[in-house]
Amino acid sequence: MSAAGVALSAYLRRDWAIARSYRLGFALQLIGGLVALYVIFQVSKLVEPKGFHAKANLDATYFAWIVVGLGVARLVDSALASPGVRVRSEQSTGTLEAVLATPISPGLALLAGSAYDVARAALQGVILILIGALGFGMHLHFSVWSFLAAVGAA
Repeated sequence: MSAAGVALSAYLRRDWAIARSYRLGFALQLIGGLVALYVIFQVSKLVEPKGFHAKANLDATYFAWIVVGLGVARLVDSALASPGVRVRSEQSTGTLEAVLATPISPGLALLAGSAYDVARAALQGVILILIGALGFGMHLHFSVWSFLAAVGAA
């Protein structure tokens, strides 16, 4: 396995072990997502814009538009904020120097350190969309183009 693969694997195992030690965190994130979906669902029934379907040129409801946007926003926010938060965390715990002294490049350490947060955000986004589809009746349309757009966004 290459140095990049070893580094990525080590960071993912470390971050997964830390996340598992806070078991209530997973449940609270799920509850928070369900509450957010419920609020968005209720608000979307009140503010469904007139002509939304025609202007967007899509066969989608306002609720679906917001849920997918919320999932993508979680991923983008994590990808942009995680590296800075990770560096600050390593700095405040006193391990930044040890991380930078490892035989991997600082850029690789930064990317590998952010990998768990980005993967978690992507999984949360997928779960949010699935709960929106299964629990709130949001219709999902799958096509080759939607798959390519999702892969391109990731």
